[in-house]
Amino acid sequence: MVPEADDPAAADEGERPSARSRKPSRDIRIEQIRSLQAWMSVGAHQGGWKIAVIVPAEAMTTATANALLKTLEEPPPRSLLLLVSHRPSLLLPTVLSRCQRIACPVPERAAALDWLASQGVADAPERLDLVGGAPLRALEADALRSLAGEIARTAADSQLDVVQASARLAAQPMPLVIDLLQKWVFDLLAVRAGLEPRYYPTHSALVGRVARGIDLDRTLALERALTSARALAEHPLNPRLVIEDLLLQLRASTQALS
Repeated sequence: MVPEADDPAAADEGERPSARSRKPSRDIRIEQIRSLQAWMSVGAHQGGWKIAVIVPAEAMTTATANALLKTLEEPPPRSLLLLVSHRPSLLLPTVLSRCQRIACPVPERAAALDWLASQGVADAPERLDLVGGAPLRALEADALRSLAGEIARTAADSQLDVVQASARLAAQPMPLVIDLLQKWVFDLLAVRAGLEPRYYPTHSALVGRVARGIDLDRTLALERALTSARALAEHPLNPRLVIEDLLLQLRASTQALS
């Protein structure tokens, strides 16, 4: 079970006239939980197990999570509920208390690179760095490397034409642009503190040059602005204006390079 906005079947249903009155939800809705409970209440074919996966579990609203509590506490016989979450701290304590937690860390880098190579990914090391070591995300990130390179060059340009750059970046998915900008700023602050870049090691010389000249207070303010922008990344009122504002702050934070 996923939010409607991530469900191709729900997107197809959205083409029907009766469904055009609202956009697909980014939340897991209470109606989905009711349907899940009805499905789980019916015995499995030939006495097998029924398994339901809810991902991301933090997409459940408070009402949705509360509707699931009884099923979590007393699941039907031979049924299994898997709640997958990258941010379990966002789940209700009442949900967490009814679940067995199983941590799934990212695999060792060497194993992840071997697996990506077996999948025919030529730029596996750079992709893996950009997604924080998660091989499945790296496999899906076809255009990530070129976009990250563009953001690195844009962010390092002290004479940046903000209007043109924001127009280019606004054509890309907003959450991805903000994510890569956040990772760029993270690496700047890490290098400024004497550490190695985590996400842009292939651009380490560029990161190092920029990090030496950043205005620390303005860079920290930019980091906070990016965190706020990420919360609205799925539905910004005007993506180009949001990116333009962030790039203006980015240029101001690197003014010492001029």
